[in-house]
Amino acid sequence: MANLISHSTTLTQTYGYIEIPIEVKYVILEKKKINSKLIAGFSSLFLNKNEVFVSSPIISQKLGKANNLNTINFSGNLGFDIDFNLNKKLNLNINPMLKTQFNTFSERTNGFKPYLLALYTGIKYQF
Repeated sequence: MANLISHSTTLTQTYGYIEIPIEVKYVILEKKKINSKLIAGFSSLFLNKNEVFVSSPIISQKLGKANNLNTINFSGNLGFDIDFNLNKKLNLNINPMLKTQFNTFSERTNGFKPYLLALYTGIKYQF
């Protein structure tokens, strides 16, 4: 282990969730070329990945799991759904969203409250 200290070492934590959202959309603007909706709701998040690794030029090893992640947590969601109608069947979608997470970590986190500011985009094709 003494050789490990003399090398550059990286500690990596990876965690992931399965998200189940429940959201309500309220129409703000409905025109021929553009539609927009306000989105509000919450999500239940279920921990499905929790790994901690250490790596250096001489070793790469899984150390185990983080012990401060709750297996179930929740988020409050607020955003906009904007559709640009390219033609009758094809839409370009832009969805900026703010998600504030609750109960993500156990009490050993010094009050850290994670949030996510995201921009989802896509193309919708309607049959």
